Amino acid sequence: MEKQATNLTKIPGNQENQDPPRPIDRAAIDELLLILPDEVSRNRLRLLWNTYVSVQAALVKEATAQRLRDLEKAEAALLKFMTEGRRKPEAGKPKRPYTINLTSPRDVRRLLSSTINQLRHGTADVQRARAIVYGCSVLLGCFDSQLMDERVSKMESILEERNKQEV
Repeated sequence: MEKQATNLTKIPGNQENQDPPRPIDRAAIDELLLILPDEVSRNRLRLLWNTYVSVQAALVKEATAQRLRDLEKAEAALLKFMTEGRRKPEAGKPKRPYTINLTSPRDVRRLLSSTINQLRHGTADVQRARAIVYGCSVLLGCFDSQLMDERVSKMESILEERNKQEV
């Protein structure tokens, strides 16, 4: 057996870089879409594929080192999903969702952002997301009321001090 030679090119800084790997075939993606058992996995694969294609297009438009790294990351994520996505999840304890303490509007924004991203990736239930969004809107209203109460009490104390000074 003869080993296949890899082409190395010099880039600034005396670093060696391998030629970019061959692109992933769309036919392999279509085959995998037919095999995947659930919609969440199919949506994840579509998202990874679209990211890979858009990064390729950006690299063709303007070739930079950052875009090349982005392409490598997108390709690695896509290949990882293609190899690991076919496996069934291991039996055992289900993952326990992490807890977000909602003590400020910033925490609510983080939860909303996380929920929106899960919806976009196809990993969240729409009904559950609606409930979270509704709860967040109620909680933000509570934060607004609390802030308003604090401001009013502060203004009242300032007015009381002024009235005492005048008398």
